[in-house]
Amino acid sequence: MTVSDNPLLTGLTSNPTIFHRAISSGPSYDTQIRDAAFRGLDVKAIYEEIAVRDIQAAADLLRPVYDQAEIPATKAALPAVTALLAEGVNVNARCWFGQLLGGLRAKTEALRSGASA
Repeated sequence: MTVSDNPLLTGLTSNPTIFHRAISSGPSYDTQIRDAAFRGLDVKAIYEEIAVRDIQAAADLLRPVYDQAEIPATKAALPAVTALLAEGVNVNARCWFGQLLGGLRAKTEALRSGASA
């Protein structure tokens, strides 16, 4: 599988519950568990080995997403976006919401102040 198989795939989530479900739902991890137990690893170490290996493999698949160029989505940056795309570079045109967030913080603070008065 590659990221190009599903361009909407841009990240991953993992936690012990997800791994518990995956490990206990079939034989996919049996050989890896058996090998780790034979090497004397305890349950926690086996889990960590499985989790790290799987997360590293997923991160490798998502590497092209990380390698893309991030450019601010401004009128001035459009020529750079065009040039990079022409060279085959993945481009993530980012909108910067700093001013929006600053305004939101001010409004939130005003609402909090008003509510506590």
